[in-house]
Formats: sequence, structure tokens, C-alpha cells
Amino acid sequence: MCGFVGGTDPHWNYSAALAAIAHRGPDASELRLTGPVLVGFRRLSIIDLRPDANQPMLAPDGQSWIVFNGEIYGYRELRGSLARRGHVFLTDSDTEVALHAYLEWGSEFVEHLDGMFAIVIWDARRHELRLYRDRPGIKPLYYFYDGRRFAFASELKALEKALAPSELEVDFSACYDFLGYRYVPAPKTLYKRCFKLPPAHELVYSQATGALQAPRRYWNVPVPEQPQAPPVETACEELRALIGASVAEQMVADVPLG
Repeated sequence: MCGFVGGTDPHWNYSAALAAIAHRGPDASELRLTGPVLVGFRRLSIIDLRPDANQPMLAPDGQSWIVFNGEIYGYRELRGSLARRGHVFLTDSDTEVALHAYLEWGSEFVEHLDGMFAIVIWDARRHELRLYRDRPGIKPLYYFYDGRRFAFASELKALEKALAPSELEVDFSACYDFLGYRYVPAPKTLYKRCFKLPPAHELVYSQATGALQAPRRYWNVPVPEQPQAPPVETACEELRALIGASVAEQMVADVPLG
């Protein structure tokens, strides 16, 4: 499952925040408490079990990094494409493939990713934090922003532990939504200034200026101009093939799975 937490304020309690999401990753834990953005990660090892594949994973410049919760399907083919473009890989993990895809294509890298993911990238060249959530929103991604400081986490409870109690103000409109709908619709959470990043969205925070760009949708469900109406037998065959391919892509792992 994996989980992460990070932010720009050195006074926040990152150790407590990371402990709050220990259930997301029993195999490895790391806090990086240096640099302009502090970050912690809990790992559930699925692909490439070696410590070299732990996170945060550094880019070749030693300054930029990625934290990633999820799985990239077909990452080996994407890795091959990047290797032909000159990228050198030190692990067999899909995390490193996602990082090098960003280094190659910038913000357009997400167009090359097929999978379920919550990704945070610190781009030291641009002094930007970049957040990405998968297309259907399988993996959760939360953030806090008060007009200057920024924090992110896999679960809201991590932000609750990191921030001071005075920084957590209940959003009563979200409470109203919860009582009516039995859940809090995105992008709201139960706290003001804490938000869910909606599915299929990118978010960019500038550490240099403290500015936050509005979340940008990077994908919509494609709707053909001329809907097809194949015979039922043909549609069933295509559906079986698609499900089989999807299951096969999700069975790639270096540990037993079901």
C-alpha cells in the first residue's frame, strides 16, 4: 500500500505524522528532514525488494526526489523506452521508472503512466512540488495550504498529527455534507485549508513564492463522437481480452499475491 507525508514547515511533527500511517508500510520507513521540503515514507515492498528501491527516491542530481504510492502497469515497457532515450536505471522498481519519465517529459509524463498512483515530486530545478493522482482516484492524496505553507500526505490523519491543533479548523459545511451524503465530497475534508486532490488532477506548489496553482485536470473519460455498436459476441470477446490483460498487468510482483 505505502504511504507518505511531507511539508515545507520545519516545525511540523513529521515523525508523529509518519507513525500515524505506519499501517500503510511495514517493510521500510525513512524521514528526510533536510532541504526545503521535508518528507517521510512508509513502504510496503512489492516490486524490487532491495533497500535501493526505498523512498524518497532521489533523481540523478541528488536534489530532486519522488514519493509514490501505487503501481505502474506496463512499467517494464516504459523503462525500455526511457533506456533507449539514454536513461540509466539503478533499480528494477516502477518508482524509478515514474521518476525518469518525469525527468524526460516534465508534467506530460503522467500521459505515459498507466496505473493506480498518488505521486509527489520535488523538482529542485524549478523549486516546485508537483502532486498527481491517478485517473479514477484509487489512491488517496491530501494536502494542506494556508496561503504560504504547504503539506501533503496519503491520509488526513497524517496531516492531523503533523499540524499544530491551532492550524486545524473544522469546516462546518463539510460536516453538513457528511451528515447529508455520509461522506465529504472532494475537494473538501472536515478541516478548512485541508483538501483532497481530485482524481485525474495535477497540483503545483512553488516553494520559491509560496503560490499554489489551481488543480488542473489532466484526463477525462474519452467519449467517441460515433459510438460503436458491435455484435454482442464481439463485445464479449473484447471485454474478456481487456480484463485478461488488465489482470496480467496487475500480477507483476516480487512477493506472493492473490
